[in-house]
Amino acid sequence: MSSFKVKVIEYEHDKSTLPRNYLRINISGSDVNYILVNTIRRLAISSVPCYAFYPNDINIEKNTSIFNNDQMRLRLSNMPIVAPVHKLDLEVNDIIKIETDALSFDMESKKDYIQVELEKEARQSELINNLHMYIEAKNTGSVDMNVTTEDQFTKFYIDDKRIDNIYKRPILIIKLKPGEEFKCLAVASKHIHIKHNIYSPCSVVSYDEIKDDEFELYLESYGQIPEKDILIMVCNIFIEKLNKLKEKILIALNETTRDDVEISIENENHTMGNIISKIGQDHPKVEFWGYKIDNAFENIVVIRCKVAKDTTVTQVISDVTDKLSKLFNVIIKEINKI
Repeated sequence: MSSFKVKVIEYEHDKSTLPRNYLRINISGSDVNYILVNTIRRLAISSVPCYAFYPNDINIEKNTSIFNNDQMRLRLSNMPIVAPVHKLDLEVNDIIKIETDALSFDMESKKDYIQVELEKEARQSELINNLHMYIEAKNTGSVDMNVTTEDQFTKFYIDDKRIDNIYKRPILIIKLKPGEEFKCLAVASKHIHIKHNIYSPCSVVSYDEIKDDEFELYLESYGQIPEKDILIMVCNIFIEKLNKLKEKILIALNETTRDDVEISIENENHTMGNIISKIGQDHPKVEFWGYKIDNAFENIVVIRCKVAKDTTVTQVISDVTDKLSKLFNVIIKEINKI
């Protein structure tokens, strides 16, 4: 049975004012090591979806300020959406598909015109009901004016209905000199960090090593998703990725009787490769297990393993993936106790 314990050290998630949202937990147990904790950290950063203002979805209607449109798109896209304004109605399978598409660098070039247009239409249809932030300001005075997210300058809409301001504390958008004007519409969209670093639900994910089998994991979210939910999503994403990975590997091996194999896995990186190799190396029937990524610009993990004569590679792969799946289900149970 997997040994894994979670103890809450600090937790704050205030839905009303959102001054700060954070979770600090102590993780310990015989199955705990730095690779496991780092896998959780990496997935929390890269694979959990959230909403953000993507630069291509920011339409600047008028800008007579000294800041050019590219500067303003960059600034606005880095403004976090700090309130849970949308329900993330994505299934785990959808998240993994988004991640796979983002990791497949050459996928766009293989799509035909009709497929590209259909995807554009689907995306535009989705954006219609998403969060809209409309900014309109003109400096009619004689001194510089600060344009902020206050109601005086900024309005927010969802499903074509105006909602309350999502920013409890005003954020500076732009400074206008006398006579200058700025009009803009920013539309939120959901994606994951691999697509763009603005799609990150956390501002901080880090850990401290207390002992070899004890760590303190710290998460600080932007407020869209509670830290507890982020960790549960991480575990569910990992389990589903693992199941798909197991299926791919077993199909590739095709009941091979060889005891020494090399397997290439596309659209994966160190996040999955490292933890699978760690569990593989601990298997009593494994004589050698290692992995590599030949090209840093390609997401292809190459695993090589050699097993004892009295077992098979397929059996070892099943053992490794089943152990990891059970471990992450234990983690979900422990996190749910928070």
